[in-house]
Amino acid sequence: MTGFPLLSVTIFLPLAGVLGILLLARGDDPKKVAQSARNVALWTSAGTFITSLFIWGGFDSSSAGFQFVES
Repeated sequence: MTGFPLLSVTIFLPLAGVLGILLLARGDDPKKVAQSARNVALWTSAGTFITSLFIWGGFDSSSAGFQFVES
């Protein structure tokens, strides 16, 4: 297992997406704001899904101990 914090990224990436959408919500044109919010939501969801695939791929079902522990 690498030192990259996969659990933290998987948990907090959607929160970062929400903050990005809130920052983009200050535009004048509602259609542009809605499209930007959709784009941020799509890429945030894709990033979360990809990090969850790394967690799924690295899971060892033969191990009884804790896995992906961060401190």
